[in-house]
Amino acid sequence: IRYSIVNPDCKDADTEDVTVIPIPVVNINKVGTVYINGPLVPLLATPPGGIFSGTAVTGDMFDPTAAGLGTHVIKYETISDKFGCNGSDTIHIKVLMPPVPIADFEPDAVGCSPLTVQFTNNSLYGETYIWGFGDGQFSVKKNPVHTYYVPGSYIVKLIVYNIAGESIHNGIITVHQNPSALFEVYPTDVVNNEQIVIFSNNSMYDSISFWRFGDGQVSNEKNPYHKYAEQGNYTVSLTVTSKEGCIDSVLLATPIRVDWKVGYIKFPNVFKWNETGPTGGVWRPGCYPEMDFVFRPFYENVEDYKLQIFNRWGVLIYESNDLFKGWDGYFGDDKLAVQGVYVWKVSGRYADGDYFNIVGDVTFLH
Repeated sequence: IRYSIVNPDCKDADTEDVTVIPIPVVNINKVGTVYINGPLVPLLATPPGGIFSGTAVTGDMFDPTAAGLGTHVIKYETISDKFGCNGSDTIHIKVLMPPVPIADFEPDAVGCSPLTVQFTNNSLYGETYIWGFGDGQFSVKKNPVHTYYVPGSYIVKLIVYNIAGESIHNGIITVHQNPSALFEVYPTDVVNNEQIVIFSNNSMYDSISFWRFGDGQVSNEKNPYHKYAEQGNYTVSLTVTSKEGCIDSVLLATPIRVDWKVGYIKFPNVFKWNETGPTGGVWRPGCYPEMDFVFRPFYENVEDYKLQIFNRWGVLIYESNDLFKGWDGYFGDDKLAVQGVYVWKVSGRYADGDYFNIVGDVTFLH
């Protein structure tokens, strides 16, 4: 700025620099359509850090319900800067009556019991919600989760409310019966490589069966038979599928034990009497000398057993069905048998199911 003085005899002038600070540029972000009873509306403006004011404004939030229907002026003013300058802006927010709500949700679900459904509420202009799940249960959540345990078809009703009215939308949930896998096995202990295991399928509501026998072999028969080629423990599983595609599985609680119990039985060809007298033929494993004075078997995996002793004329003089009761050389009323050769016959069954019938002779010595 220049200031000058001029008269006929003299003149003078002076200058001064003046800095003009611009007023801050302020903008409030526009707000879309706002409905009464709607959610709080966030207010945004630049530059940040200023103060909003107006009807139903708290901090940087506008409450349309508190404001009521009509047009409301909202002002934003910045805080004075170091030069003492500030700026402001205003917008008009119009609070309207909302449209009548439009109810909608998804999904129309189909599945197996128990069926858990996450409902997604796609309704428009809703304020409150009431769900009826068709099984006597209700919810007022916006996006509820519900589980159906009983098979059947259920009509789900959603009622949406706002200040302008209500709307209803129906959907269908279809719940299929889930199968129940269950089976029995016989035998669970396999004692020889010819033994066949029988699987009895006791499942309910099943249509397709799929067995895993634990040895790499599978079957889709309902009640299969299976023979194991190797010894070991095998865990069997059954998976059943219903005609609607629902699936259930079960594992055998105790693995099948395949342990081939190959047996044998043999006898000595000579034994000596016990000079202390008759013992009844009873012997105990590892107990000597009683084991040395009894004609007894050497065996493994023998289940059933019968021993018979005959004299040279074919007369039966002794018989036992107890593996731990052999012949001590006495017969009848504790009479000592004469020294000589006697015929023995043994019959029975091994643990693997095989039967045996063997005849031999033994020399009895005094």
